[in-house]
Parts: sequence; structure tokens; C-alpha cells
Amino acid sequence: MDITKKRIKTFEVHLLCWLIFFFYEVLVNYTLTGRLSNVFDYVGHYVLNVGLFYFNAYIAFEKSLNRKTKAAYFLILFIVLEIIGYTALKIILYQIFLFFKIYSYKSIPSNILFLAETIWRAVYFIGLSAVYWFFMNKLKTQDQIAELETQRLKSLLEKEELERNLIESENSFLKAQINPHFLFNILGFMHNLMLKHSETAADTLVLLSDIMRYALDTSQKDGKVELRYEVEHINNYILINQIRFGNKLNLKFNCDEDILAVKIIPLLFITIIENIFKYGDLMNPQFPAVMELKIEDKDLILTVNNKKNLKGAVHSSGIGMANIEKRLQQHYKNRYQLLVNSSEDKYSLNLKISNIYD
Repeated sequence: MDITKKRIKTFEVHLLCWLIFFFYEVLVNYTLTGRLSNVFDYVGHYVLNVGLFYFNAYIAFEKSLNRKTKAAYFLILFIVLEIIGYTALKIILYQIFLFFKIYSYKSIPSNILFLAETIWRAVYFIGLSAVYWFFMNKLKTQDQIAELETQRLKSLLEKEELERNLIESENSFLKAQINPHFLFNILGFMHNLMLKHSETAADTLVLLSDIMRYALDTSQKDGKVELRYEVEHINNYILINQIRFGNKLNLKFNCDEDILAVKIIPLLFITIIENIFKYGDLMNPQFPAVMELKIEDKDLILTVNNKKNLKGAVHSSGIGMANIEKRLQQHYKNRYQLLVNSSEDKYSLNLKISNIYD
């Protein structure tokens, strides 16, 4: 739609310019000679002149000057052919006007004068066309330079944003290295104290420590971890919640053992699992929540199905899932598909990452 509007606007500008040019020439001619010609004469000649103008700009100059070799020779050849063609068409036009008695005289007056005037008009409009071509080519070049500059500035902004994100990540990482060391020492001390009084509480603290350690220390050279560690992290999260609710939660987590060596970005699935505990009904043994990880034709697939907790419904902000999609887009681009189906009482999710081994 924008391109069409732009073309219409360009056409209107060209038409206005030609109308101004036409009235200018008619006015000058009338001032010098004191007479006007008929409409057919004006229309015929200006169709020929305007045609020469655009032919020269968009074919002769465009084809010749954009050549890598012998551009000048081709341009001269085009101009000569244009003058010859223009002269031939003008003779034909005169003969048509004479046949239909548009002119009062019976033949083309003064062949030499006619030829000189024709060549002059051809050169005149070729010159105007050349000025137009150079002007438009200059604008086109400036637009290309501006576009390149815009792309360069955009690349610089993206680079600065990446560098800023990297610095923030490094700062967060450094903070995480300072605090966890102290935290895990305290947790180890608390475990030894609890072990004297409650083995269950001590084991729960160990699970909590493992969950936190994995969440804080998932750095790898390629930014990925083996799936076995993600699965272990999920199992620890499930187990600590089972202890919390007295092993009354009804959920199943199935994972094919032959895919545990597959590498993925860390902490990808935990938000999805957390949502099950936050919004799902896990107290109904007839409808347990089911999570499954498997490989199909080199595609990693996670499926989730659970009943919703309608009694203690909690409003979802959607931030967690939005962050998951953002990470998926950053790392897997167009290689993933995330489908969520949420009804009044049921929830299902299907995440597929294609070519997971790449």
C-alpha cells in the first residue's frame, strides 16, 4: 500500500512538472510568434518529446552508465540511435498531420530547417533527461548511504545492548559467586544440626541445597548442560514438594533414559514444572499431572497435562512463560514450537525443539 501511494505521488509530481513545462513553452512561443497551434499538434509532439525524455533516462542512461566497461561508447551509440529514431517518428507524425489536414500546408517545409529543428529538440530533451537522471541517481545514492548508515547505527545499538547485557550477566555471576559460597557453608552446618533431630528435615535441606546449587552454577563453555542434570533438578524439585505435602501429590514425570546425554540450555523446563505446582490440582489421584520428555526424529519433546486447581486459583502474570519463549527464541531461533492449550479446568503444553543434536 505504501509503495502504491508513493508511485501515485511520483506520477502526480511528474505530471505537474510537465504541465508547467508545457505552458511555459507555449507562452514563450506565443510571445515570440503571436500565434498558437492546434491541440493535436501539441499532444503529438509532447508525447514524442516526453517519450524521448523517459526512454533516455530509464533505458539509454541506465543501461549504458551502469555497465562496467565501455559505458561511454554505449551511451553515445544510444544517443545517436535516439536522435535517428526521434527524427523518423517526427517525420511520420508530420505525414499523419498532413494526411488529416491538421496543418494548412501540404508538405514538410524546408527539409534542412526541419532536420535542424528536430535534432535540436532531440538534443534538448536528451539534455533535460540527462540532468534528471543524474539528479535522481544522486538521490538514490544518498538514500542508499542513509540506509547503510541506519543499518550501521542499528548494528552499533544492538552491539551496545549485547555488551550491556553481558556486563550485567557478568556482574550477576560475580555476585552469585560471592553469596552462594557462604550460603552453602551455612546450609551444610544446618544439615549437621538437623541430622541429630530429624533425618527427614536434614534430607530436605540437602535437596534444597542441591536445587539452589544447580540454579546458581550451570555455567558451561557452550552455555548448555546435559539433559540428565535438568532431569535431576526437576526430580529434586518434585521430591522436596512431595516431602512438603506429605507425599500426597499425584504427578508423574517420565523421561527416556537414552536422551539424558542430549545438551540443552539450563533451567529451561523448571518454570513449566513450577507452574504445575502453582496452578495445578495435584490432590486428585484420578487425574494426576503427567510430564514426559522424549526424542522423536531428533526432536526433543516435552508434554505436560494436568487439571487446574479451581478452588485456590492464583492469577498468572505470564512473565514466566514469556521468559521461556524469549530464551527459546534467543538460543533456538525458529527451531522450536511451543503450544499451550488452556481450558476452564484443564491445561496442556507441548514444547518441541527440532534438531536437538545440532
